[in-house]
Amino acid sequence: MLAAIQLIEDDRSVHATSQAILVAFEESKEERELLDSFVIKDDEDASAFLSLVETVALEQGVAISTEKLQVVPTEEGSFDNLSMTFNLQGPSENVKRVIALMETLPYQQRVVELTLRESVEENTGLEGVKARIHLLVSVKEGNI
Repeated sequence: MLAAIQLIEDDRSVHATSQAILVAFEESKEERELLDSFVIKDDEDASAFLSLVETVALEQGVAISTEKLQVVPTEEGSFDNLSMTFNLQGPSENVKRVIALMETLPYQQRVVELTLRESVEENTGLEGVKARIHLLVSVKEGNI
């Protein structure tokens, strides 16, 4: 009889815990959606990110090319990284502005490497900067 009572109590406890988890899941929906907006979810998001970077550069009068684009698995949680390397060239202040703007894009990212090198355009003699920036941007694991 005591064993049957214990089983009933255990079942009630499991049910109460399940209900609490479901409530917490529903209550955290907005927070999860906000966090989700900071990562690249699929190929379409990756294309949108690349397009945004290119638009930012072009609006600042900076030439940009994508040198490398590769998914890099991580051992943490449910995210991988999209490794991106861009080459920039243009007037010094404009290139630096593009880099600053890239760092503020609304994605979970980090700059792995940044190289700036002064340059002189052979045809025009104009001084400028060539830059190479390597970013890691969070992506949902296995979606790209």
